[in-house]
This record gives sequence, structure tokens and C-alpha cells, in this order.
Amino acid sequence: MLPAVGIDIRRSQAATITEGDLILIGAETFKIIGEPMGDALELVSACEAVKV
Repeated sequence: MLPAVGIDIRRSQAATITEGDLILIGAETFKIIGEPMGDALELVSACEAVKV
């Protein structure tokens, strides 16, 4: 299994995020694993991702 990283994404930048989505950060691409969790104010989605 690949090591996972935690990524917080503002919902203003990505309104919907689901398992399997790809996120580009700089020159690196990450794949979302599992279902993202929203914070109490629904401003940020916390996601687990692996580098692809």
C-alpha cells in the first residue's frame, strides 16, 4: 500500500470532491482515497490521498 497524505481543500476552491478525484499540487498529482470529511462549518474538506 502507498503512503497516504492528508490534504485540506477549501470548498470555495472545489465544491465537490469524491473518492477517485485527482488533485494537482504544483507538479505532483494525488488521487483522493476514501470519502472526504467536511469540517463543522462546511468550509474545508479533509481528504486522504496518495501520490500517483
